[in-house]
Amino acid sequence: DDITLAHQQWRQHIHKLAHIPPDAIPQLPCGIVNLSNGGIRLGFRNHIEKSQLCLLLLQVEPETPPICTIGEVVWTHTKQKNASCTAGLQFIAMMAEDRERLDHFIRTTRMNLKKQKADTTQR
Repeated sequence: DDITLAHQQWRQHIHKLAHIPPDAIPQLPCGIVNLSNGGIRLGFRNHIEKSQLCLLLLQVEPETPPICTIGEVVWTHTKQKNASCTAGLQFIAMMAEDRERLDHFIRTTRMNLKKQKADTTQR
C-alpha cells in the first residue's frame, strides 16, 4: 500500500532529522513555492501524476531541521515543451510541532509582507 510505505519513510526521516546536530543540517535546494498551512505548489523537473505521494523536506528557517511531510498531488500542469510540471500537493502527514513551525513561519511572513507594503505606501 502506497500510503503505508510513505508513512514508513516519513517516520524514518523524522527519526533521522530529530538526531541531526545543528551544524550537520542538510543544505536543501531553494525554489519558488506557494506555501499554505494545508499544502504547497511547486515545480518538478519531471511529470508527476495526480494522487502520487511525495516525501517533502521543507527548510523554512535557516539552521533549523527541515519540516518533513507527506504531500499528495491534487493537481498538475505539464509544460508542453519539456517534461517539467507544476503541481499542487496537499499535506497529509506532518508532526504537530512541524505544523506549528509552519504556521508560525506563514504568520510571520504575512506580517512582514504587510509591514513592507505599509512602509512602501507611506513613502
